Amino acid sequence: LGMQDRRITDLQLMISSQYDKNAKAKSGRLHHVSTFNADWGAWIAKYTDTSQWISVDFQECMIVRKVASQGLGRKRWFVKSYTIDYTMDEASWSEYKSGGVAKVCSSVFLANSDDSSVVTNALIPAVRARFLKVKPTAWVDQIAMRLEFYGCVC
Repeated sequence: LGMQDRRITDLQLMISSQYDKNAKAKSGRLHHVSTFNADWGAWIAKYTDTSQWISVDFQECMIVRKVASQGLGRKRWFVKSYTIDYTMDEASWSEYKSGGVAKVCSSVFLANSDDSSVVTNALIPAVRARFLKVKPTAWVDQIAMRLEFYGCVC
């Protein structure tokens, strides 16, 4: 939906925290590479706890069908699993749940097992949202992510 090719602008990305001035949300784009001394090459959270997140404002309703993730790429820092929250209004967030019509199971998505491979998770059912938040639940060393979202306009 535009992380990698920058159709999603830097201003559409928000984060809970950043490791330092070079670990910004804008670096959390799939296949983003470090620009020496300007950024780390991924979004890196300041804290290693489950209250960290990165979110995107699509600026209109999107049907999100897949999420792809990578780790940092030059260190062994990556997210092993995450959950997803979503909303249309940024006021009342819902946790993504799988399970068809019943939607009874909280979904923890298995993410990366190394720092550079791409892992893609399908959202079944797909989610309709303007805002989507990725919340790491397990990681190696430091929370570091690069992301892309796949889907279409509602």
